[in-house]
Amino acid sequence: MPVSSRRRSTRTKVDTKENKDVLKVDPAAGRRSRSNRLLKELEPDLRKDVADEKTTAVRGRKRTVTTDTSPTRQPSPQKMPSPLKTIKQRPIKYESTESDTDAEIEDAVAYEKMRQENIRANAAFLTQLGIQEAKHQLHELVRKPKKGLSVKRVVKPREVLPQRRSLRIQNVGPPKPIYVPTELMDRVEEHPRPPPGPLGMVESLYEQLEEDAHKDFSASVMKSCSKTMAINPISRDLKGFLKDFSKIRLTEDRVAKVVKDRIFSIAIHPSKDKVLVAVGDKWGRVGFWDVMSSDKHDGVVAYCPHARPVNCLHLPPWAPLKTYSCSYDGSLRCGDFEKGVFDEVYSCPDDEDTLLRNFDFTSEHVMLVSQTDGCVAVVDVRTPQRSAEHLYQCHVKYLRTVSIHPVQKNYFVTASVDTTVRLWDLRKMSKKSNTAIAERRHGKSVDSAYFSPVTGKYILSASADNTLNIFDSSDLTNDLTLKRSIRHDNHVGRWLTKFRASWHPAREDLFVVGSMKRPRQIELYNDDGVEVQVLTNPGCLGSVCSLNAIHPSRNIVAGGNSSGRVHVFM
Repeated sequence: MPVSSRRRSTRTKVDTKENKDVLKVDPAAGRRSRSNRLLKELEPDLRKDVADEKTTAVRGRKRTVTTDTSPTRQPSPQKMPSPLKTIKQRPIKYESTESDTDAEIEDAVAYEKMRQENIRANAAFLTQLGIQEAKHQLHELVRKPKKGLSVKRVVKPREVLPQRRSLRIQNVGPPKPIYVPTELMDRVEEHPRPPPGPLGMVESLYEQLEEDAHKDFSASVMKSCSKTMAINPISRDLKGFLKDFSKIRLTEDRVAKVVKDRIFSIAIHPSKDKVLVAVGDKWGRVGFWDVMSSDKHDGVVAYCPHARPVNCLHLPPWAPLKTYSCSYDGSLRCGDFEKGVFDEVYSCPDDEDTLLRNFDFTSEHVMLVSQTDGCVAVVDVRTPQRSAEHLYQCHVKYLRTVSIHPVQKNYFVTASVDTTVRLWDLRKMSKKSNTAIAERRHGKSVDSAYFSPVTGKYILSASADNTLNIFDSSDLTNDLTLKRSIRHDNHVGRWLTKFRASWHPAREDLFVVGSMKRPRQIELYNDDGVEVQVLTNPGCLGSVCSLNAIHPSRNIVAGGNSSGRVHVFM
């Protein structure tokens, strides 16, 4: 705003020629007069702004803005405040009516009634469809406990590490390495080999089982499986036999976890009165399952007589209360339920690092054991020492299986990683060098080779070259002739046990083998290499059963997978 001429004329003129007298004016009084004049000039504009503020109504509520128009205090001459700061606004006040509150309450009540009515209508519709019943049935199926051992996962406490600090920032040099001699470093094994000599069954019981489990199972076995029996060949034609054999089924109550880890061996007790399955797992456990038992342990009991994979099990018919097992830890033991111990029959020294792969009986007391050093050991269970009677070198690379002819006990066949199956005569073996009677070579390593159980006229082999081969061994003096080669997917990978095709114990025209096909199944072939039957149940069998066994006198097939579960078709 321009300053008026009157305001400019108040300034004092000093030392002019016309006025010789000096006019003196107080500066503070001049500033006060200027401030008062400025307020008077701005007062009409401020009053106009206040008058423009009108009262407005928002949703039935009135908002009134009031301003304080009281005269303002004169500012001090030293500092003049802004004229706009003299207006003070009071807080806004809201006023509500009683009618609005009642209307809101009525709306809320009506909405709640409508919501409850919708809930009742939806519940009635779901009940009509039967969804609630299906929901309860599904919960019952999910909560149904599984049979066998229960694996409890132990949560390891989190390790609190010290805070890392830079040595460079601390001006500290790197620490000097401490030399520790190799002989002073203690090797702590997670699964140590059991001590030599006999092991009590109670002491070697699986950690999650109590002593009552062993007592109940041992009493049941001694009561039902104490009779000595013989395996008689089945003379019925294969077509009629398969007609009855095809009736076997797998149900949920015939699946149980018998051991904790991957199954490496399986066998069925030859008893006609009790269905008893034995398996060996990856870390030396031997588990038994009484399939028809209904006790609190579901008929399952497990022991730990070994420390490494149990690759072979035998339940001999002439000793129904005994179980023979060999392991990668270099020991062969005999579990006797009558004595309640696992006797050590044969063992290799720890420093040799020799693994035992398989064994077979030439008689009730003498057996041949295949080893990873390519040798076959002759072991007599009646001798007190735990060493072999004889040791014969058969292959350069390590062996997989050894099988003895069922009639002429001096002949045996071996399968090796060197891709060969060889036929031997025990009477011609020597400690220095040996020559096989016959040899058949495969494309890759051979996983198993077994004589047919009745007359031994066939040899069945399974190889990593994805073939199952049937050789004619009726004439043991000549070379083995190939009867049939079957294309079969034997590539199981790293985490599954390799397939080992095995004969029916009382027939030599039928054998069983695992399968990689989906849905998961167990396959049965005849001696011509034709698939004659497939055992499957997608609802209960959802994994690969690498190892399988057939009962010698009953229509029962047991298969073991890589999680320790056993599936029984009967």
